[in-house]
Amino acid sequence: MVDINKYTYIPRWIVIWLILGNLIAGWDALYVVLRPLSADGGILSFFFPAHKLYILRDKRYADDVDAFVVAQAVIGLSEVILSLFAVGLQWYSVKRRPLACLLALIACVMTSAKTIMYVAIESLDGFKYTKHNNIINLTLYFILPMGLWTIAPAIAAYDLVKRLDTAMVTVIEDEKNKIK
Repeated sequence: MVDINKYTYIPRWIVIWLILGNLIAGWDALYVVLRPLSADGGILSFFFPAHKLYILRDKRYADDVDAFVVAQAVIGLSEVILSLFAVGLQWYSVKRRPLACLLALIACVMTSAKTIMYVAIESLDGFKYTKHNNIINLTLYFILPMGLWTIAPAIAAYDLVKRLDTAMVTVIEDEKNKIK
């Protein structure tokens, strides 16, 4: 019997991305869902000092009635939960590593797709919330972070798909050999 766990582990670099990336994404999402408590002057604003600057660059974050930014934050929190659950399974249950790999794949695809959607909506809306930026601020606060949150999880998803595919092909080949 083939052991698919050797193929379906989450590589260290992806674990680091899932932890660090989701700490940042979770912090960011909490800022949005906790407004006005998290906004400047709110009782939780001390926990979100960077957002005081960021809302000057991406004004969608300052818009308390923009439903899209709240919806993407809620989806972001679900990505965080899924990612951390995947990492937990990876560390604490060798038998559940295939599931951990699959959950990490789903979370990475969600993160990349949500980021693409965020950028697409901003561009299709005529850059309503970001067009006031000069090229340096636009690059530092919008283009680079959005690029990272699109490309890193997409590469991770590709790596995880290859691992899951190898595991499935290996199991199928093993089953074929048993039948012979």
